[in-house]
Amino acid sequence: LGRVIERVKCAGDYKIVVATSTNKEDRKIVNYCKDINIDCFCGNLNNVLKRAVDCANYYGFKRFARICGDRPLLDYSLIHKYINIHKSENLHLVTNTFPPTYPQGMSTEVISTKALSKINYFPLNQYQRENITSYFYRNSNDYRIKNLKCENGNLSKYKFSVDNNEDLKKINWIYENLNEN
Repeated sequence: LGRVIERVKCAGDYKIVVATSTNKEDRKIVNYCKDINIDCFCGNLNNVLKRAVDCANYYGFKRFARICGDRPLLDYSLIHKYINIHKSENLHLVTNTFPPTYPQGMSTEVISTKALSKINYFPLNQYQRENITSYFYRNSNDYRIKNLKCENGNLSKYKFSVDNNEDLKKINWIYENLNEN
């Protein structure tokens, strides 16, 4: 999480908020954020969509970049670029996952809080509440979505997210053996 936050800080002068759950086990995240002076919002454990909407509304965000905590190799330059595109083109969603061409773990989405708030009231299944932009993708004809492709070709076969100990070993090796950026 610390590496993800450090990479997001490089994107520009944006408000960073870690949205976690009210679950007792996530107190470690809250305490960590407090220690490094990053705002933390605690919401629903099982309804990530509601948590994201509540967080965005609490902070008054018209739009926000969704960056998951399993992405320590995130390309921070995409955040600023996607926010500017989202603003200038009046979109519901800017993404690089529809279809994916970036490696897993480098996906970036900028979402309209207003559009996400409307979806929150729909009768969604658990998958859609966990994967908060999945409804946009399934109903893409109803939304203004812009997908940006990786400039280096289709790299979606590569995995840079951290989902298990093997992934963590790989990411630690990358950080130890490659340059800072």
